[in-house]
Amino acid sequence: LRCAIRTATGGLTCSVGAAPVKFLAKICSDVNKPDGVFILEAGDVDAFLEKLPVRRIPGVGPRMAEALGKFGIRFASDMRRYSPDFFRARFGRPGLVLLERAMGRDPRRVEPVREAKSESAEETLAKDTRDLDQLRRILLAHAEKVGRRLRSQKLQGRTVTLKIKYADFTQITRSKTLEAPVASTQGIYGAARELLEAVSLKKAVRLIGVGVSNFGAPRERLTLLSLLNGGRSPEFEGEKRRLKLDCTLDALRERFGEGVVARGGLALQRRDGLDQRQNQGQGLAPEPSGRMPEAGNLQG
Repeated sequence: LRCAIRTATGGLTCSVGAAPVKFLAKICSDVNKPDGVFILEAGDVDAFLEKLPVRRIPGVGPRMAEALGKFGIRFASDMRRYSPDFFRARFGRPGLVLLERAMGRDPRRVEPVREAKSESAEETLAKDTRDLDQLRRILLAHAEKVGRRLRSQKLQGRTVTLKIKYADFTQITRSKTLEAPVASTQGIYGAARELLEAVSLKKAVRLIGVGVSNFGAPRERLTLLSLLNGGRSPEFEGEKRRLKLDCTLDALRERFGEGVVARGGLALQRRDGLDQRQNQGQGLAPEPSGRMPEAGNLQG
């Protein structure tokens, strides 16, 4: 696994932990960082917990560690001196869960593949900016990524969220819930762009991201097929048309490669550096009005 990750990412390392239960495996993955393996056998769990500081247990933050320290609890093994009633009275349900961990117990099942609750993409910019056109282009690229992931899983979401981190590291999120669930690039981008244009750019932006969520319960969720065959309102009909286009583009890219076709704004973003080295008039440029191309304008 470590070798496969290193090869696939061009040299990134990872640490691996294995243990009888989930929370212990997580702790073990930190033991031999940054590029090691630690395996905890079932017979060694008690000895491992004997010396494990409570701060290392997932869910124990500085305040909880301080509260436990007032009762002389500094290691996982120290908790075993107290009854469940003690932990329930002082820490509520989280205290009971903590006591279970101190006993080496964790009933949670390992789920190799979880049902997606959201899809998102974000980027920390090479240079902080207040340039709205640049932020729109980046947002369009994120919408493209998120949309393709959703379409590949046959998912749509009704809530689009914008995330912005400013140069001073303050962060905001803004969300919009739509009438029709979206999976199209234009549908996601349109909602995210509205959110972006409503926020303050008095401070330069350091990071920008977009996410889609609110897929609904399985029985309530619309699949791509049902959306393509079903919608009645203008919002549904608009999304249906956009999805047909996107599914065609996805198929073209799958067959001929990523560079076979690009939306106007994305083509401009990819070729910004190239255009500076070419003669004027070659490549892509903003429209005469100064507006950026809409997401639906294609270059191929």
